[in-house]
Amino acid sequence: MATAAQPSMDLRACLETAVRWHESGNPERPWRATVGGAQWELQVNDFPDETLYTLIVGGRSVGHFDDWPAPWTR
Repeated sequence: MATAAQPSMDLRACLETAVRWHESGNPERPWRATVGGAQWELQVNDFPDETLYTLIVGGRSVGHFDDWPAPWTR
């Protein structure tokens, strides 16, 4: 359940947000960005057995996806 302190994130909205990613140096979570004051990370999963990416916002998994969104730059 979402609270005022921990709002729920919508994966689709996140994938449609313009984000400029930076390399993190962490092979498991190689991309990092700050969006609206929140720390976003991309985790690389065991593809093809799992989806390619997991989006993590503020330390919590928002969802999984395979294709890099068009509004995102690296």
